[in-house]
Amino acid sequence: MQEGSILDVEEIYRLGNISGFDNKGHPFIGAKNPAYMKRFYDNHVYDRWADETYYVVTDYTFSCMTKSQGEVTYMLANQMFGQYYYSFLLFCYYRIALMKLTYDQRKLHKGIK
Repeated sequence: MQEGSILDVEEIYRLGNISGFDNKGHPFIGAKNPAYMKRFYDNHVYDRWADETYYVVTDYTFSCMTKSQGEVTYMLANQMFGQYYYSFLLFCYYRIALMKLTYDQRKLHKGIK
């Protein structure tokens, strides 16, 4: 983000849902209810470094939005494409492995009866 950008709840909601622009080139926001967007913010946004950097985690995205410049930008990019990326892949692997084990366990119990 540009250094002077203002990130409010609506803008973070828009970016967290990967909403683009409408046909006229204006920013598109997929919701109109401010209370809904606030709940989204409360449930999906990690704002420890608010006003500078936000992390958004949803079922479809894991993103970092920052206004930082210089070395901090490179550090955040390295974290996103390094440590966080591989942690996310490991999480997905474990999730799939546990789903397979659960399915196999269910088949085993069904076969005993």
